[in-house]
Amino acid sequence: MNTEYAKRHEENDFNLLIELNSKFKLKDLGRMKDGHDTDASGYTQDDRYIEIELKRRYINVDTYKTIIIEPYKMQYAKQHQDIIQLYVNFTDDDYAIVFNLHHVKNPNKNVYNIPSKLYERTKPSNRYELPVEQAWIYKKINGKYKLIQKGW
Repeated sequence: MNTEYAKRHEENDFNLLIELNSKFKLKDLGRMKDGHDTDASGYTQDDRYIEIELKRRYINVDTYKTIIIEPYKMQYAKQHQDIIQLYVNFTDDDYAIVFNLHHVKNPNKNVYNIPSKLYERTKPSNRYELPVEQAWIYKKINGKYKLIQKGW
């Protein structure tokens, strides 16, 4: 496993989340400990606990109609209904595609051959498909995120 690759990208993803937080206005935003099922956490303005999974996508926002997610992350969200579960995907063209995993309706499950720089291999893997039409989409313009599409 290429842990240096993972650490570098997790730090970059968290920095993008800090920029996006100008829209979310989460309090006490911080990174989770290594090994946790999500990458960041914080509190909403009305003090509801929130956990956030961050993902860097080397695609443009309109490349696919779905974004894929590992089944165990969907299962984690299902087991933690009391915690808001966001899945934030940052794209190459400066978009953030944001899903509330509790609001995703009927995701399909398929097998994908996933190339992984982290694990330095490609293997068939099950993934759920989250429809982009159900996501909130933000575009970074002049260094600030602007809401483009309301989801759930």
